[in-house]
Amino acid sequence: QMHGLGLKTWVKRAFYTGFIITVVLTYTLLREPYQANEVIRIPFIEYGVIFFMYGIYLLGAKLAGRSERLKEQTA
Repeated sequence: QMHGLGLKTWVKRAFYTGFIITVVLTYTLLREPYQANEVIRIPFIEYGVIFFMYGIYLLGAKLAGRSERLKEQTA
């Protein structure tokens, strides 16, 4: 989301470097290195839940639209 801010290249690289350093330090000093897959796994799970909920919303909207059309046809 920082890409829309118009940041300079060196600032973006500083963010990337800070993120990588934080991940490496966290998963070598505080946690086990094999748990580093959380960095990728958790966002995938979150996006999956978001798409699933959006699908439920679209299904509900579609069903509601059908019921409205049926009411109009019978009236």
